[in-house]
Order: sequence, then structure tokens, then C-alpha cells
Amino acid sequence: MMLLPSIDRSLLNVIHMGLGFLILFSADFTITNMQKTINASIHEDKPEYNIDGYVSLCLLYGLYGITLWLAPSLIAVIGYKLSLIIGGSSLAIFMYSLALERVWTAYIGIVLGGIGGSFLWAAEGHYLVLNSDEKTMSRNIGVFWAIYSASMISGNVFAATQFEGKMHIDQETRQRLVITMGTVALVAVLLWAFLSKPPGQRVPLTEGPVEALRKTWRLFCTKDMMVLLITFVYGGLQQSFGSGVYAPSIGFTREFGIHAKKLVPISGLIYGFGDSLGGVSYIILDRTGIKYTRRHAIFAGLLIQTIAYTSIYINLPNSAVFRETEEKAIIPSQIWLALLCSFLIGMGDSCLNTQIFPLLRDLHPEYSAHTSALYKFSKVNCIQYCIILLTKSYSCR
Repeated sequence: MMLLPSIDRSLLNVIHMGLGFLILFSADFTITNMQKTINASIHEDKPEYNIDGYVSLCLLYGLYGITLWLAPSLIAVIGYKLSLIIGGSSLAIFMYSLALERVWTAYIGIVLGGIGGSFLWAAEGHYLVLNSDEKTMSRNIGVFWAIYSASMISGNVFAATQFEGKMHIDQETRQRLVITMGTVALVAVLLWAFLSKPPGQRVPLTEGPVEALRKTWRLFCTKDMMVLLITFVYGGLQQSFGSGVYAPSIGFTREFGIHAKKLVPISGLIYGFGDSLGGVSYIILDRTGIKYTRRHAIFAGLLIQTIAYTSIYINLPNSAVFRETEEKAIIPSQIWLALLCSFLIGMGDSCLNTQIFPLLRDLHPEYSAHTSALYKFSKVNCIQYCIILLTKSYSCR
């Protein structure tokens, strides 16, 4: 009992929230990673099911981006805990809707998933800032990011075992996957129901929903946010490629043979390992006292991802982005190189995200929900734009 006063309650809160995100996105990342592949398999069995994976992701992220403007207002009214619960429940419903394999249920799930995701991420950034100060922000974001990024590992391990040796994903396998992932998501919702208050409530919420919306717009128009939009835009582009486009492209490359479909979740697993390792690296750097700037970290991420994009360009055929293909790449497609690129993209992603939240906290500590919403809004609209381009390109072929 004597050790209790020395426990850092704010760190425990961050870990508690992070475990919820780990559980929830173990499910969500697996489904998102497989979205294009799952929808294509359903269409093969049921031609009337004509929802393209890129189209569904486009709609989901579009609604996500629009409702992000309302997320700070919602948090001002109902608080961060209920916002997390609503967001997690919406994503669980989105996963369950895929099990019915009906067009109308899929669209309902997409709508709820897009709306819920905005409340989820705005509440996450807000709660993280409430539990941090100038000395602990880097540590807390590193801890959260390391835990959260590991979510790409566990769910994809399960998916990889389900797709062993399969060129086509049958209905039984699809439903087993989405129902299992939806149930896993509900566990995260239950965990957040017991989330503790930040010690001291460093940044209390006193504003109403209309004032929250006004402040969000005023922050968006500031010079600092306009400059940061360049970085936010890149974050959205790389996320749209890394989490929604690259893994299905591996699965559509027939040169990988019977391993192609299994490589889709494995790619997501490796991506998550690289992302998580990046978060751990910044914790280690802070503990060892090694000096680095945010500029160094972001440029390191850009360099790592440039190497990955160049390697992907020569290793995968261009048409693999859209459909099953036997087309040859510039070099014979190599499995080891495809998975190495997944790792590098994940590492680069962590270099960016572990620096953005501390920067926003330093700029506007009293407006954590607002700045988190703006960051996600900028990223999401770039994701949507990228997917729209892919969808239009696909329809022209």
C-alpha cells in the first residue's frame, strides 16, 4: 500500500485508454485492411453485392471528415468517456453489418462507422492532453502510440490463419472473421466504461457546443494550423496508401501464388510492428536523454517512407491496385521485399504521428479536442481524395 502514492495516475490513464484502442483497432484495422479483398470475394459469390472496397472506404472517411467538425461540440456536451463509447460501438456495428452481406446493411454500417470514428479520435486526443503536461507529453504519446500500433498485429494474425492456402475467401471464413472482430471491438467499449478522470482535470471543459464549433473554425484559420496543413496532408496520403491500398495490392498480385491472400493480413501485421516499434523508439530516446528535434524525427520518417515507396514501385505491378493481376512488375515480385516495405511504411508513420500530437499540445494546450479534430479532418479528407482517385481510375478500366 505504501507504493500507491508513487503511481503516476495520468500514465495509468493513458495505458488504460491505449489498451482500449489496442483491442478496438485489432479488429478495425484487420477489417479495413481486408475491405477491398472481402468485398471482392462477396461479389464473386453474390454478383448483386456490388460495393467496391475503395468506394466504401471513401464514404466512410467522407462522413468521418464531415462529422469531425461536430466532435468537439459533442465532447463538450457528453464528455470524453461517452464519446469513446459511442465511437467504439459504431465501429463494432460497422463490422457486424458486413456479416449480413447485404448492400443496405453495409451502407448503414459505413455511415455509423464514419460518424463514430470522428467522435472516437477527437476524444482520444483530448483525453491524452488532459493527462499530460510539458514534461510528460512525449512520454505519454510514445506509450499510447506503441500500445495502439500493436493493434495491427493481433487481429491480422487471426486473419492470416483463416486465409491459409486460400485463393478465394469463402462465406464461412468471411463471416467468422467479421463477427469475431466485431465482438472484439465491443470488449474495448466495455473497457472504456471504467476509464478514470484525469488527475486535477488540467483543462476542464466549460464551453458549450456552439462555442466549441466556433473555436474549432478560428483555430483552423490560424497561421500555425495553415502551415501544419502541409504535414497533415501528407499524413493523410500516406495513411490512405499504407492502411487501405498497399495490402490489397499484395493480395491481388498472382505472382505470389497461393500465398497472396494470406499476405494481406501479414502485411498489416508487419505494418503494425513497424508502427509500434517507432513509438517504443521515442520512449527509449527520451529515457536515454538523446537529443533530437521534431524536425529530425519527421524528416527521418519521410526518408524511410521514400525508400519504401520506391521499392514498392519496382516490386508490384501497377494493375495490382485495382484487381487480380498476372502482370509483371519491373523486377520479379519478392515476398520479403513486399513485407519489408510494410515495415518501413509503419516506421515512417510513427515518426510523423508521435511528433504531431506533442506539437499541437504545445501550440494550443487548452484546445486539445479542437486541434485533434482538425488534424484528423485534414488527414481524412486527403484519404478520401486519394480513394476517390483510385475509384475513378478503376471505373475507367
